[in-house]
Amino acid sequence: MLRKTFFAFLALISSATAFGHGTPSEPGMHWAAIRAVDKEARTKLVNQGFSIENIVEDMSYGYATPKLIADFKKQGVEVTASFAASEMRINDFPSDDSGFHNYAEMNAELEKLAADYPNLVHKFTIGKSVEGRDIVGVRINPNAQDGLSVSGLPGSIFMGGHHAREHLSMEMPLMLAQYLATNYGKDPTITRLLDSRDVFLIPQINPDGAEFDISTGRYKSWRKNRKLTGQRCDGVDLNRNYGYHWGEGGSSKDSCSDVYMGASAFSEPETQAVKAFIEGHPNLKTLLTFHT
Repeated sequence: MLRKTFFAFLALISSATAFGHGTPSEPGMHWAAIRAVDKEARTKLVNQGFSIENIVEDMSYGYATPKLIADFKKQGVEVTASFAASEMRINDFPSDDSGFHNYAEMNAELEKLAADYPNLVHKFTIGKSVEGRDIVGVRINPNAQDGLSVSGLPGSIFMGGHHAREHLSMEMPLMLAQYLATNYGKDPTITRLLDSRDVFLIPQINPDGAEFDISTGRYKSWRKNRKLTGQRCDGVDLNRNYGYHWGEGGSSKDSCSDVYMGASAFSEPETQAVKAFIEGHPNLKTLLTFHT
């Protein structure tokens, strides 16, 4: 679902860049992604001046002035992303970092692993992000039949991408998954470990924030998720949203802080998904999250 959304968005930007169609002539125009659940909701947006260029499921993409975007937010309209149209580029990561994986590419790599090693690698989803993206991972276990069933083997979980701008933290579990899969049956140590362990890897806990950080082809240095808080600033630091000693230090109640802990422990769908996954797998013995 979200891969389709991404490619539709990317195709529209590419065609506008290549052929000049859809590029606004008015200076200061912004590109925006707005959630509109049905035709009636989209009509209301258009009647106020939103130029819809593409629709994918419940998301509408198009052009609007910064004032109109601000007005939408005041009305409670869910604007999931917006940026100056002049910054639109075909590539998401800056060219020097083009080897990094965006959300769609990460998903594709995991799917390829599962397809290449069907008796070893199993792709799964633990839940959805605040903007509706799947939080995906792979299980590497030659004794498992799927990605989520409970195993009697001791389990380990490796996670990355809690903080949007820490893109390398997503690459590490992805590379680890590729290393383990390609070396099983070849390296005696890797083979012995995987025969006696249940290994889970979830590269991107915060896909919305990571996509937003690179949405213009330039880093925005965004850290949090994309929660619309209804306060002065949006986003919650997912790594400060877990329940253990929540709010006791190293976090902030200020929504504009990069370490904003959220309205309550596990207030975010991303941390709720991690919680449910861990509680549903009592065989887990170790958990490691990558940060950069």
